[in-house]
Amino acid sequence: MAFMTIRGLSGAFVALLLIVVVGQASFGSGRAAEERMDCLRFSRVVLMGFTVANPDYSPEFTLVGPDACGRDAFDGSLWLGLGPRMASTWPHEAPMVMTEFRQDASGYLNLPQAAPWYMTELLTRIGNPDVKPDNRRTADLLKGTNWSNHLVHAVVELKKPLPEEQAAKLYTIQSGEVLLLSPGNGEKPIGWPFAFPGMIGAFNVFTSPRSTSRISEFRRWVSLLREEDSHALKVIGLSLQTLRSTAAEGMVHGFTIINAPDVIQRLAKNPLVRAVEVVEIVPIEEPDA
Repeated sequence: MAFMTIRGLSGAFVALLLIVVVGQASFGSGRAAEERMDCLRFSRVVLMGFTVANPDYSPEFTLVGPDACGRDAFDGSLWLGLGPRMASTWPHEAPMVMTEFRQDASGYLNLPQAAPWYMTELLTRIGNPDVKPDNRRTADLLKGTNWSNHLVHAVVELKKPLPEEQAAKLYTIQSGEVLLLSPGNGEKPIGWPFAFPGMIGAFNVFTSPRSTSRISEFRRWVSLLREEDSHALKVIGLSLQTLRSTAAEGMVHGFTIINAPDVIQRLAKNPLVRAVEVVEIVPIEEPDA
């Protein structure tokens, strides 16, 4: 499924995206795991692993509640909001549905399937030298955009991987955005959100997105994974060995960004940037007084 979303007043189009993408994603398919996990390990490995493996989707952990792992006996099931990673500006909220992540008593995993959408295609191009960037398309899309009342959601690929300190000079931090820590080369790259929202006690996240290194957070998460997590990670689409080597390298291959059209245009002209691909253009509307 390949389409770009330019959201204006077309609520019907947003509803269609919700049905086609999130509707498919909410149907789980089970696979066996080696052992039943406790709640905190399930959250750390499965929920966070799903987010890392699918930077084109945005889970809302805060909908679960901070005491989800301590409130009752864990029955192997956690629900959280899940939807395509889209910019959210009033009144155009990103579509999201409550979705179950479940492991039965035998260790069988029943996980949502992240259906591909336009952002998925853009992410798979990261680091692929055979794919020529379509920077003219980006320029044409932004040419007539009114700077004062739109935000642009884009995927940015760097010409070469950079250390976080150097890459950070190119982006402004927002909680809905993601660092891309590996090449895609036909698959989705490893993604690490700028801010993990409310991880129900499974991971001590930093409260301020400006307070610490994103790479340090990623390395800390990887350090908590154990050899016995390998099977569950494989089900999700991750390799523990690849996660460890990516953490050791600690390089940024690209990032997603939500910002004003003029900021996106300047990024596209930066000599450190190989490509800027627009995912969606979202109008900003002032709430009625």
